Amino acid sequence: MQATMTQPPIGGLFPLVVSRAGAVPRLGLAQGKATARVAILHGRDGRVVVVMTDGNHGASITNSAEELVSFLYHLHIQALNVALEDIRWVYRDSDGNWDEIIPALVLGTSVYGVKFRPLGGRAQADALSVIAAEGVSLSDDEKALLCEELEMLEVHEGKEA
Repeated sequence: MQATMTQPPIGGLFPLVVSRAGAVPRLGLAQGKATARVAILHGRDGRVVVVMTDGNHGASITNSAEELVSFLYHLHIQALNVALEDIRWVYRDSDGNWDEIIPALVLGTSVYGVKFRPLGGRAQADALSVIAAEGVSLSDDEKALLCEELEMLEVHEGKEA
């Protein structure tokens, strides 16, 4: 009998820089800042949630959404055999509001157009609800790491601190 392998809940935490809309994202920081701080989270049944927070550098997440989604899918998720439609893409924009990116114009596995949907009241709690709904289970230490890396408010017992 073969043992079932499970993914750790946090599959990646890293910054990305997109210098301008239409430019290819690159890993790392520019002048100590990021366009997006990214977390790839694994939930139940192979579900994936990508959480991004805008770092107010270069192009915004909103203005570079197609590039970010395609880049992240091709380099970090596709090898896991997760379909593009099985991924939730949530982000905090440069104004602090939480929204969802929905790939809308897709050719193969490349995204050429997206739609945006506000997450509930557009608060961090709404993003955390999406994460929980997709079956991502984080320990207290993992939650603290996620909050620190994405520059989110700390979460204690289901409430923002």
